[in-house]
Amino acid sequence: RESSVRGRPHEGLGPMTMMDIWIPDRLIKHVIGNRGATIDQIEADSGARVQVHKEERPVGPDERKRIMITGPQVSCIRAKQLVEEVAYRDEREKQRGGQGQGWGGA
Repeated sequence: RESSVRGRPHEGLGPMTMMDIWIPDRLIKHVIGNRGATIDQIEADSGARVQVHKEERPVGPDERKRIMITGPQVSCIRAKQLVEEVAYRDEREKQRGGQGQGWGGA
């Protein structure tokens, strides 16, 4: 997979940033999507690199898994928003009585 972050300068977008976010393991499949399509789309839309390390074990009482985001700060912030939107969409829809379908579902 090629991302706009890898191998290309980011003039005007600020210094490179790395952030970790923690998502319940049961929701990681929504972030990755079918054959990686959702995570690829998040990278394309944000300009940040988004990585889920499958070999890392979930931690904490709520079994959260780390997602690493790297790129210019503005891109990382956007990627974080997109990851959280995709990960929690189905749960929000269920609370509202919907089907939980839409952008980037697994």
